[in-house]
Amino acid sequence: MRPHRLTLTAFGSFPGTETVDFDALTEAGLFLIHGPTGAGKTTILDALCFALYGVVPGQRNSARSLRCDHAPSGAGPSVTLEVSIRGRLLRIRRSPSWQRPKLRGAGVTEEKAKVIVEERQGAAWQALTTRLDEAGDLMGGLLGMNAEQFCQVAMLPQGDFAKFLRADGDDRARLLERLFTVKIFTQAESWLAEHRRTTGREEQALAQEVSYAVKRLEEAAGPALGSAVTEVTGPAASDASEVGAASGPVAGGGAPPAAEAEPVRGAG
Repeated sequence: MRPHRLTLTAFGSFPGTETVDFDALTEAGLFLIHGPTGAGKTTILDALCFALYGVVPGQRNSARSLRCDHAPSGAGPSVTLEVSIRGRLLRIRRSPSWQRPKLRGAGVTEEKAKVIVEERQGAAWQALTTRLDEAGDLMGGLLGMNAEQFCQVAMLPQGDFAKFLRADGDDRARLLERLFTVKIFTQAESWLAEHRRTTGREEQALAQEVSYAVKRLEEAAGPALGSAVTEVTGPAASDASEVGAASGPVAGGGAPPAAEAEPVRGAG
């Protein structure tokens, strides 16, 4: 993800309209967002997250309103973000719900939250969706993480990184597995384990069939023929057991031990 331009109006700490040109900032490489308390550093990060997911990090998302208290009466809060994600240039415009003055008479009326997601195609912007749920799902799919995970990894203001480090192993594992796309490796591991279990069961079944056949021959032809059959089948059974033992470290359990082939070698 590469943000290009962020515009805030009556949002958070900014009563007017402010624009952050990330392309100009990144020309020098790294850049620092700094300023005194209340200058709006966190608001910039909140606006970036709000544009993508429609929420802001942590407890601030439960605030009564995202609109700046010092904005002019009637000025609605909004955030516009131009961003490139996986080779697609998108423009996201969001407005949180807020209480605006009534056009006639006293009092206020609620303006519902709104969103429009557009994609640059040629020389024009083409609308992708104006639904809140679809916009969130679209961003989550393109970025490969939900709002909570995005805040943990990419947006960690005011010491939240320490909270991520103190999270239990399961939470961090789920997040890192999703970030680094290890699904294909876990699928391969599961396939190998299942394949080993299947071949182990087949080996056990074959060993039992050989043992049963030898016993039938002994019963039908007597000890002399049984000893001759054992001399022929014994090395094969031994080789099968050695193959099973050698495959043990691949998937971690399931192959029959050499002792299970003992009836074949010791028959007669």
